[in-house]
Amino acid sequence: MTEKLTHSAIWRAIDRLAERSGFSVSGLARRAGLDATAFNPSKRVSRDGKPRWPGSESLAKILAVTECDFAEFACLAVADGGGKAGVPLLATTFGEAAKLDCFDAEGHPHGAAWDPSCFPGAEQNTAFALELVGQELAPLYGSGTTLIVAPAERGRIGDMVVLQLREGSLAAGRLRRRTASRIELDGIADAAPRVIARRALRWISRIIWASQ
Repeated sequence: MTEKLTHSAIWRAIDRLAERSGFSVSGLARRAGLDATAFNPSKRVSRDGKPRWPGSESLAKILAVTECDFAEFACLAVADGGGKAGVPLLATTFGEAAKLDCFDAEGHPHGAAWDPSCFPGAEQNTAFALELVGQELAPLYGSGTTLIVAPAERGRIGDMVVLQLREGSLAAGRLRRRTASRIELDGIADAAPRVIARRALRWISRIIWASQ
């Protein structure tokens, strides 16, 4: 994720959120229980020309009344045109994902189980999002964690990765070792490292961001 949430980007996101929700910025402020002028352009720069940032409490209130989470708000800040980046999202267990046949041979999203989502810096067809359901990867990743995965990046030693075996099952962990014949992942919690033969591997992709 290379985009930065700059002063102008934050205010741009507030403008876009208001417009998308059918409000003026004054109307959005009132709906959130704030002073109607809280987000006016005149409040964005101080009298001496220094940038003013919206307070975290104000942001929390407008996100609550518009039912917008912070990941989506961040995307409004950095996406061109204020639109959705269209990053495919799959919310399921690893076991269910294997049953649904959700990936092609290269590790790209496949099938009808995916929904669109929006995450800053992740572009369509170059990344996908996995929202974990259950505790399969705990304590590494808990239920509700969202992983952004880049199929084009296979990962280097020490990177967190997701992989799929040819028989369909998925796994995730820190890449411990890679040889011509096998892949090794650090064990979760106190488990021993997992060793996977190359011939059993369908694809492996790097996790570039996690919501935890």
